[in-house]
Amino acid sequence: MYAGTLIPSVDLRFKADFCSHQGAYDELSRVYSASVSAYEWDFIGTPGVYRAKETLEYSAYGGIKAKVRPKEGANQRTDYVYLRVAKDTYRVDSSF
Repeated sequence: MYAGTLIPSVDLRFKADFCSHQGAYDELSRVYSASVSAYEWDFIGTPGVYRAKETLEYSAYGGIKAKVRPKEGANQRTDYVYLRVAKDTYRVDSSF
């Protein structure tokens, strides 16, 4: 899953395995190959699946969250990219 690159150069990405089940709850089974590219960064928590199965009210979701500093002298901020799977479709939820 690739949500894009912020200027100056912050890049968050990962791969994921998921299934949409028509007439049943969708599932997110795996998040892997997570990476962050920035001047300075650190994961917040562990990249992965945070809710494996869709519920009546909530999507299955997973992804990455990181503290990043885009360039020398810049303020540190929190960026994230999540994959959300629900209602037989998927979408990217990100901080940018």
